[in-house]
Amino acid sequence: MAIAVTYSHSFDYVVDEFSGKSFPGLRLRVSTPANAQASADIRAYLDTGAEFSIFDGAVIVSQLGIDLMSGPELDLSPAWGFRFAARIHKLDLIHPDLGRFALDAAISTVPIRRNLLGRDFFRHLQIGFREFHHPFHIVAAA
Repeated sequence: MAIAVTYSHSFDYVVDEFSGKSFPGLRLRVSTPANAQASADIRAYLDTGAEFSIFDGAVIVSQLGIDLMSGPELDLSPAWGFRFAARIHKLDLIHPDLGRFALDAAISTVPIRRNLLGRDFFRHLQIGFREFHHPFHIVAAA
């Protein structure tokens, strides 16, 4: 049975500054529920293989005033790179077109190259990729 999805938003892929390749990604404002006044503007890549959204602690911890080590520890072993520890913290992700999303996200304890939006973020959205053409499409999940 075929299901038709009507997407309300389309976005172009972004160029990764490290590799020069294009990937689906979003620019977001990140804050914490405890202090919405403090925020950080970031770019994050959509990663269907990541169970959790992962953010570079070197970038956001000081800007958001997070006590990084107070969060529960999570040991991450990505397909690329090295194994590292992260800490789980409640974050609000804000996109001007898509709205606000609350996540229990992983924040790295070491610098990482890319912020990733994982399957915890995808629970809020329906996403469609057109890999050959490089747009991706999003609608809020029902």
